[in-house]
Amino acid sequence: MRIRKIHIEGFGVLHDVSLELSPGMNIMFGSNESGKTTLFEFIHRILYGFPRGRKKKDYNPYASIHKTKTGGRLLLEDEKAGLFSVERYEGENSGDSIVTRADGGKGLEEDLVSILSPITQDMYRDVFAFGVDELRDLQEESLKRFYSAGLGLKNVFVSDVLRLLETRSQEIFKTTRGETSIRKNITKINAIQKEIHGLSLQKDQYDAISLELKKTDEELISIKESHDRSRKQFDHDNLLKKALPLWVELSQSQNELSAIPVLLAFPQQALVRLEKILDRISELENLAKTTAENLSRAKSRFREIHGKLSELSPDIRESPEESLPGLLDADQKDLSMAFVFLSSLNQKKDKMETLEEKKRSLQSQLTMAQMNSAVPLQTAYIPGLIAPLALAITGIAFMSQGLDMLWSFIIVGIAIILSLVHILSTYGKLNDFRKGEDHFAPMRKEIDTYVLAMKTLADEIEQDKSEIATRVKKIGISALPTIEEIENKRIALNRLGSELRDCKKDWENSESSLSNINGNADAARKELAQLLEASQAPDIETFRRLAAQMEKRTRLEETIKSTRKNLMILGFREISPLKDELEKTSLLEIEKRIQDSQVLLESLVKAMNELRQKKGELLEKRRMMELDRIPELRAQKEQALAETEFLGKKWRIYRLAAAILQKAREKYEREKQPRVLQEAGLFFKKMTAGKYHRIGFSPEEKTFLVFDYRDNVKNPILLSRGAREQMYFAIRFGLIRSFESNGIVLPLMTDDILVNFDPERSRGAAQAFMELSQTHQTLFFTCHPETANIFKEFFSDIMIHQL
Repeated sequence: MRIRKIHIEGFGVLHDVSLELSPGMNIMFGSNESGKTTLFEFIHRILYGFPRGRKKKDYNPYASIHKTKTGGRLLLEDEKAGLFSVERYEGENSGDSIVTRADGGKGLEEDLVSILSPITQDMYRDVFAFGVDELRDLQEESLKRFYSAGLGLKNVFVSDVLRLLETRSQEIFKTTRGETSIRKNITKINAIQKEIHGLSLQKDQYDAISLELKKTDEELISIKESHDRSRKQFDHDNLLKKALPLWVELSQSQNELSAIPVLLAFPQQALVRLEKILDRISELENLAKTTAENLSRAKSRFREIHGKLSELSPDIRESPEESLPGLLDADQKDLSMAFVFLSSLNQKKDKMETLEEKKRSLQSQLTMAQMNSAVPLQTAYIPGLIAPLALAITGIAFMSQGLDMLWSFIIVGIAIILSLVHILSTYGKLNDFRKGEDHFAPMRKEIDTYVLAMKTLADEIEQDKSEIATRVKKIGISALPTIEEIENKRIALNRLGSELRDCKKDWENSESSLSNINGNADAARKELAQLLEASQAPDIETFRRLAAQMEKRTRLEETIKSTRKNLMILGFREISPLKDELEKTSLLEIEKRIQDSQVLLESLVKAMNELRQKKGELLEKRRMMELDRIPELRAQKEQALAETEFLGKKWRIYRLAAAILQKAREKYEREKQPRVLQEAGLFFKKMTAGKYHRIGFSPEEKTFLVFDYRDNVKNPILLSRGAREQMYFAIRFGLIRSFESNGIVLPLMTDDILVNFDPERSRGAAQAFMELSQTHQTLFFTCHPETANIFKEFFSDIMIHQL
């Protein structure tokens, strides 16, 4: 078996820890108080359980410091059992294991015990899981493995067996209280023979007592028969006394029953059925009255709501009641559509006002722009011609007055030039004005677009007004209402319409209920008529009278039946014999017979007691003589003789077995050495580099012996501490090999056992571990880095777990 995976839920300082282990060598490395010993103890407790009872106080509880459950699980693999999980937690059952197989099936605690068997919890701690403190101590259970394996015995010493055989052979002759022995049987046989001889001398007296005892038995039998007859008569008279009132009741009931006429066709439980039908008819009539009142109220309310609706809608006022739901739906639809159109109309009006505002703004901008362009042209044209005109007039005046003509022509010429220059300048400005007019064309176009859109909106507004007027006209609203008017009208119609529908529903439900109630009432009346017809009663009163007679007859029949049953319980199965007997006697006669029988019984009981006492005295006298014990004594004698012969054979077997075992032991000690010591010697030789090559064992002194390379024997007490620990280390390896040969392979756990080994012998121990880890999973716990490095020299696939 080996450990595949470890998971610790909570154990001491460890919490939610998972480790996967190698099937070979695993180094569990960590500093002091890092959890190595905690992990070491966790594995052991999952395998063998938490301490129980009084042992619990001697162990560290390792309670989880993280406030979780104390425990966890191991994933194990075994050649026979396969892969399985063992889960265990500290609790009320002291940690019973939960075994889960690979296929998901559940196992029991016994399944785990069978895998670990025959390695007990103490032996596992002693051999497979130990530290440096336990290294030098081997328990007696483990010591017994050395010679028991070689001689075919289990867990016992040969010397112990020899002493046991000697003790058992001697006990056969010892006289011990509560046990059988040859000497005790011989004494018993002599005493029995003497008792038989003494009893044979009292035979005549014994026969006389036996004869008197026989007569007493016969007289006792006769009196007992008389007692039984008297007792039988006494019991019978008591039964007659109890039966007499029952018989009187039976007779009276039969006489009353004969006076009641038989109604063959009368229904069963007729009166109960009649009352139920009458109650149902009354209940249905009351319910019909209440339902009719509800129907009347529903109709009145319907008309009231119809009147209110008529005030809201002319169509409803002029239409019949049955068309109201459709009209209400149509009015609601018209109001909703009017609401939609009115909302659209208001939006379009708002849009129209927006367009009108934009148009006026744009027209204002266009007018201002045109004015700004025309004013400079008008103001600059006329004043610009005044100066040239003045010069021309001055020149002409000079010319008309006959002044210097040259200057007159010059002045007129200047006037003409100035006029031409002004005209050309004005022409340029005119062109600029014309160009400005072209700039105003997009503004005029945009104004035309607004005008067209406003016309379209005006048409749509008129259409919406027409649609609204059409929708609200038949509901009694003005041609162009407000949204509030439409909403108020819609809410009023909706509320009254809802009330009208509820009222109509109540009306219909009441009519349906009234119809059902009337139908049920008619059915009940029909059932009443059928009941009266079946009973052949013309009316209810006659029916009640006949039913009372029928009930009385039924009651009397039940009384007769019950009385007959009680008489049968008393033992009177036939009525005729009881009738004959009771008619011939009276209650006073029965009571007198009972009294006489009681006196007689008391005297007979007294006589029987006296005879029984006399018989007891005779039996005691005869027993004191004990002549009837002679056959029993002879049987005891024969049994004692047979036991003596058996014990003699048993003694011879014990002596022969002891002699054979002693010879076998002597030969084995001369010629062979137990395999466990051979294996231990080989490991010890490797660890000591050949200085010591063999380990022996002294059964008498129950101690080990070591042999050096010269085959000199040495007591382990004389070894150094390190060498002695190496010897015990090698012995455990030998024991593990011995268990392996018997098919027992368990994980090996050691806790810093090399601390007292020198480097050379530590390497030898590492080689031993390397060899053993080929067949056994090994967990080596250490806090020394140099120890881990030594193991790295010999293991290529070593797995080191840092804690």
